[in-house]
Amino acid sequence: SGPVAPEASPKLVKSLAPLQARPMWLAGALAAILLCEFSSQFLELGRIAPRLDRILAAFRWPLAALALCAAIPTLSTGWWVEDALCIIFLIMAPLLVAAGLLSWQRGGRSGGFYLCAWIPGLLFVIVRVLQLGLHWPLPIWLEFALPAAFAFSSIVMSLGLADHTLLIRHERDVANRLAERDALTGVLNRRAILAQLRVAFLRARESEAPLSLLFLDIDHFKHVNDSYGHRAGDQCLRGLIDPIASELRQGDAFGRYGGEEFIIVLPGAAAVNAAVVAERIRARVEVLPLLISGTRIGLTLSVGIAALDASVATPDDLIERADAALYQSKTAGRNLVRIHPGEAMMMPAEWVADA
Repeated sequence: SGPVAPEASPKLVKSLAPLQARPMWLAGALAAILLCEFSSQFLELGRIAPRLDRILAAFRWPLAALALCAAIPTLSTGWWVEDALCIIFLIMAPLLVAAGLLSWQRGGRSGGFYLCAWIPGLLFVIVRVLQLGLHWPLPIWLEFALPAAFAFSSIVMSLGLADHTLLIRHERDVANRLAERDALTGVLNRRAILAQLRVAFLRARESEAPLSLLFLDIDHFKHVNDSYGHRAGDQCLRGLIDPIASELRQGDAFGRYGGEEFIIVLPGAAAVNAAVVAERIRARVEVLPLLISGTRIGLTLSVGIAALDASVATPDDLIERADAALYQSKTAGRNLVRIHPGEAMMMPAEWVADA
């Protein structure tokens, strides 16, 4: 390999000689365009500083024209392209710093990373631009400081992009949680609890595991709203959530079906186990001391239970069975637990809904 290198180097230099400095000009113009675009997106300038964003966007056209001139030899016979690039960058540099400061001052973590990464590099680039524009001799320290500054910028911007990605992921997770939660009670909303039921239903079918569904309804809730007002009714709904949730296992799904009706999905629970859970919930709510504006409001729950068996074809069938059992608990006097007749074996007789 020793003899090849001395011959290859002069050939390479000779082949690149006609290009002169045009590749450097082209790379500089394209890098400046990408820097404007990156700064706009990373700092969200369109939202926090739309006027500055439009100013930086306007630089893309002259930079694109200079890139075209650098790429076509007949359009870049002199050094005017390099001088024009130097002038444009000297104007852009303070605008980019201002963009980072605006983002940082408005609470944007991205602005802090941006300033930390680019200010050292921008300062050295400005010195380099001045050196080229004024035709100063290139000092040795600048020749080494410039790539070192950009290496530092790359590391800091990598950290900034990672932080930005984590922030976006966190915001996405928060948005997903909010989209799945009932605004009043904080439990799963109707869409989300039905989705959980469908998933649990399919898993139970595939693994032949038990699955039960509780359908809860607050007794005489209209009377609470009429007597104490809807605000008191909302407080009552919120007050029931933690006591009910404390009786559930990790993996159970608890959601608001609508109004004062709630659904609880119990994966892995047969009807007998679901009945025990339902009775604990009913008894706990019955003695719950709900104080609303100094007045104790007593609430009770009626509960209907349905369990998965071979005759249940869809999740909707399971809901219909639990709803039918709930209706039986209502007609039997309320504050009761009733189980759909199909799952009545080995249940206490007073828990079994009439056929």
